[in-house]
Amino acid sequence: MNKNTLNLGPRLDFESHRSFRDQLTKALHGKPQTLCIDMSAVEFMDSSGMGMLLLANQEALQQDCKVELLRPHGQVRDIIELAHIDRVMKVIYD
Repeated sequence: MNKNTLNLGPRLDFESHRSFRDQLTKALHGKPQTLCIDMSAVEFMDSSGMGMLLLANQEALQQDCKVELLRPHGQVRDIIELAHIDRVMKVIYD
């Protein structure tokens, strides 16, 4: 299975959107079957960050690519669950 991984830094917010966009473009290059977004280092995420995840999912789906969010924790995990993002894309907590 063809997988690419996007590793995120400690913040997923408006300030990080350009970096996220660049990483997303690179990660989707070559049309992987699965895009893994490693969130294990993310300590803070706001509504802009949620929007970026949803955008990543939308762009991936346009390429027949599935998105998996890997290891969100703490406040970030709470936001993902409260916003029901885990209903839109696969979330792996281990």
